[in-house]
Amino acid sequence: RIDFERIVLSMPDGTYGLFNLEGFLRLIEGG
Repeated sequence: RIDFERIVLSMPDGTYGLFNLEGFLRLIEGG
């Protein structure tokens, strides 16, 4: 399974990471 927390923590900017994570989740969901 994908470790979303690690993805967010690996981002240099917390807010930017969460923004990318939201888009990443949409990509996975196919929406």
